[in-house]
Amino acid sequence: MSLPAPVHFATKLPPFRLACGVQLRHHHAHGWAWGPDTEALAPLAVPPATAGQVVSRDAAALDAVPDVAKTPVRLDPSVPTVLLVHALTGDAVPGGPDGEGWWGPLIGPGKPLDPTCMRLLCFNLLGSCYGSHGPADHGFPTRAALPPAKTPIRAAWQLPDTFPAPLSAWDQARAQWLALHALGIAHLAGVMGGSVGGFVAFGITALHPGRVGSLVALATDTRSTPWTLGFNHLGRQALVRNPGPVGLSLARQVAHLSYRANPGLFERQGRGTLTGDPTDPRQPRRVQTYLQHHGHKLTTRYDWRSYLAMIDAMDRFDLEAPPAPDSPERWNPSGPWGLDRLHAHAAPIHLVALSTDQLYPPERLAELATELSARPAPVHHHLIDNPHGHDAFLMDWPALEAIVRAVDLHLPAPGGEGRAP
Repeated sequence: MSLPAPVHFATKLPPFRLACGVQLRHHHAHGWAWGPDTEALAPLAVPPATAGQVVSRDAAALDAVPDVAKTPVRLDPSVPTVLLVHALTGDAVPGGPDGEGWWGPLIGPGKPLDPTCMRLLCFNLLGSCYGSHGPADHGFPTRAALPPAKTPIRAAWQLPDTFPAPLSAWDQARAQWLALHALGIAHLAGVMGGSVGGFVAFGITALHPGRVGSLVALATDTRSTPWTLGFNHLGRQALVRNPGPVGLSLARQVAHLSYRANPGLFERQGRGTLTGDPTDPRQPRRVQTYLQHHGHKLTTRYDWRSYLAMIDAMDRFDLEAPPAPDSPERWNPSGPWGLDRLHAHAAPIHLVALSTDQLYPPERLAELATELSARPAPVHHHLIDNPHGHDAFLMDWPALEAIVRAVDLHLPAPGGEGRAP
């Protein structure tokens, strides 16, 4: 039997209350799946989104999203599911037959993530603009729906009520479990995510530690650092002053600088000008045009409101401070939280740090590995020596392939959910 092609699908999901207290009503998820049985998702299939094209739905389009509750799917329970979680402005397509996708070199027959023997699954994150519900859609809640402030807010720090209601990576992790349950998937053989995707991967594991196999978290932390909060503040202020493409371009340029490290910038951009004549004061430096290119590139493929929602999700995640579950959710809020939930996770954890990462410095994942070393299941700390900084988790394919190929992907032990706090 030949391997089916990847499937793009969408489904409505139950409404639920965000961590900020706002009710999310028109909830839906866009997903990608590739594996031996992904033809079973055909009833929910949607046309593949054009790469880099913003999805913005009006009320009629939201009503037309497929509903798994009305057209149930039957996935093969013997096929293990590996959930992949994208980063800040990524989408639900990590790979494909032609090597496309943000992790394409790692995905495919014979590669570390092999769809001939596992079901690879990725959902576009809540708040994005690539198919799942986000601020580009009709009815996405705004800050006007927030509960009254507990303490007065200085006018200089008051964000416009028209901006999207703030998300947390907790909300995104909760939404992923709602999508998994809608498809009838109760256990994961593994979950992998980098950067913001690492936040979400930590959250997914903490919500149901007994239902998750191996956890792979790359270039991330259990909360945002002051450095990250500061860069996101600058990006947010750019969009306050110029909501739209101009503000988004500047926000991206500031952020992109934090994604790269000085050694890599010296290697690829140096201090020269485009013409190679550093004595001409009219010529911009290569690094200036490099940043402008990446700023403009994002404006052609991303919605500025989703960018706000995604950096909010970065800022507001803290593994030690989960929200309360809402009625459609199945996770148990009782018992200890934070690192204790990861201690209760009875499968291997792989923490992948990058030597020159400025956004999430490598020493923090080393500390986390030490903090988790007493758990019964192993914790593996990997340090990738690379000059390019944070973005190397999307660049250093030889190192990443070796790490992912070594991950033991398997379903949790029977009864594992009962051991969860």
